Amino acid sequence: GLRIAGTHDGYFKEDGPVVAAIRQSGADVVFVCLGAPKQEKWMAKNGAATGARLLCGLGGSLDVFAGVVERAPKFWTDHGLEWFYRLCKEPRRIGRMMKLPLFLIHVKQEKRHR
Repeated sequence: GLRIAGTHDGYFKEDGPVVAAIRQSGADVVFVCLGAPKQEKWMAKNGAATGARLLCGLGGSLDVFAGVVERAPKFWTDHGLEWFYRLCKEPRRIGRMMKLPLFLIHVKQEKRHR
């Protein structure tokens, strides 16, 4: 069966204690929900040190799965516009959303240099 080995909020200054707690828990799978691109950077930097076999960056998806946040209505999801619906409901997200294209450009540039 599924055993939840631990939880932690995203409000921490030092990675070390969080990484140590994950490693000590023996977790095989870790869900990282810090939002893009923060969670991807965190997983790249700390993933191996956690000892976990799989790290999944879920962003706000876990809130949806848990029923804390409602999914967008069917029209929006059918047309691939859930992100826009979410932006209209939570305008504070716009700053983060504007950074996503820059992150993708950075990833492509990194890939090109390897």
